[in-house]
Amino acid sequence: MSNRQFAVRIAACLALGSVAGPAAAAADWQCDAGYVWREAFPGDYVCVTPAVRDRVMRDNDLATSRWAPGSLYPGACSPGYVAREAYSGDTTCVTPAGRERARHENELADRRRSTTGGPDGLETCLPGFVWREASPTDFVCVDPAARQRVREENGNAANTRGRRDCLPGFVWREASPTDHVCVEPAEREQVSFDNQANETRERTLGGACDRYAEEAVAQYNEMVARDCGFSAPRWQGNPAVHGEWCRQVPRADREDEAAIRRDELRECAVRSAEAERPSWEECAMSVLVTNRACLDGGGAPSEIPPGKLSSVGCGATPDSALLRARIGFGGKFCLSSGEMPDRGCCTYEEELIPGCLCR
Repeated sequence: MSNRQFAVRIAACLALGSVAGPAAAAADWQCDAGYVWREAFPGDYVCVTPAVRDRVMRDNDLATSRWAPGSLYPGACSPGYVAREAYSGDTTCVTPAGRERARHENELADRRRSTTGGPDGLETCLPGFVWREASPTDFVCVDPAARQRVREENGNAANTRGRRDCLPGFVWREASPTDHVCVEPAEREQVSFDNQANETRERTLGGACDRYAEEAVAQYNEMVARDCGFSAPRWQGNPAVHGEWCRQVPRADREDEAAIRRDELRECAVRSAEAERPSWEECAMSVLVTNRACLDGGGAPSEIPPGKLSSVGCGATPDSALLRARIGFGGKFCLSSGEMPDRGCCTYEEELIPGCLCR
């Protein structure tokens, strides 16, 4: 196979890659409790409230009644044009004569191909012929003028398709670039809002559990920094452990666990005189905490370079400043005091700095 042919086939695979997308998305984008898939179109896994999905289903049912008179389905060809059918699934709109040319070229394909192979293997064209390239994998051999006509047909495709216009007071929903269901403007605004929420994964189970794990590790860091001494299973510095547990339990359970940690930390703070934050006038020194080596939740070395993560704490004494620096280190990694980091943790360095850096 030639480099050119290989590149064309790679392009085709990339173009078709989205075909497998919905199945993968179904597993990766499981909605958090209280949300459901929107399903505005097949493969739409944006997580929305049940009420929004109900409205989407209603809009789909009313779609044709909201088209302006004379509108055509966007996938249909404009009057006077037909699907070219140069290959299976070819819906490019051309004149009837263009479709007949494509069929004739397909019938002559074997006669225009080298029987002994060549630079492009068994798909090598005879001298004077070239690949038609109606699609990235269209290796039918045609004369150069025919390939040029195909390129012009492909370039003009948008102008030969039907156009759907909405009745006054309605707009395209645009849940995807090709979503031309007509809805009220407020519905389109809701779709835009839901799509933005989808990009941040804030409504998916995975996204919610990532945030749960970050908060749990931040609470663990605070517990260690305050020397509270809690040892229950909920006090765990490995984010992977928190994330895995979160995916196995109802939403209410993880909210209860996070609330229990918050309450226990408040009780620990009350018991500790150092937990009282001094006023800025009492701030006399600072401590800078920076990471050294880190391991991710699975125990593999993290790519985060030493010194990339840092936190400053200020206080009236070195101990109080160090306490706040450790608490503020972050929610994705816990701190390991030994020479080797634990899973999901970083070893760290402390630097005492005279004066207050927190003003």
